[in-house]
Amino acid sequence: MFFIALFTVEMFIKMYAVGFLGYFGSMFNRFDFIVIICSWTEAALLYLDLINPIGVSVLRCARLLRVFKVTRSLVT
Repeated sequence: MFFIALFTVEMFIKMYAVGFLGYFGSMFNRFDFIVIICSWTEAALLYLDLINPIGVSVLRCARLLRVFKVTRSLVT
C-alpha cells in the first residue's frame, strides 16, 4: 500500500507540474496512470474480499513493468 500511495502522489505531482494534457501526452505517463488505477482497484477488491488474492497476479505483473520502465530511464 505504501508504494501505491507513493506512485499516486508522484502521478498527481506530475499532473500539477506539466498539466493534465501534458501528462497524458506521454505514453509512459498513460501506462503509469493505468497501473495506478489497477493497483487501487486491486487493493479495494482484496480489502472487500471480492476477489481471490491468487487471481490478481496479472495486475502485479503490470506493476513490475513500471519498475522496469523506471530502471530503463535511469540507465540512459
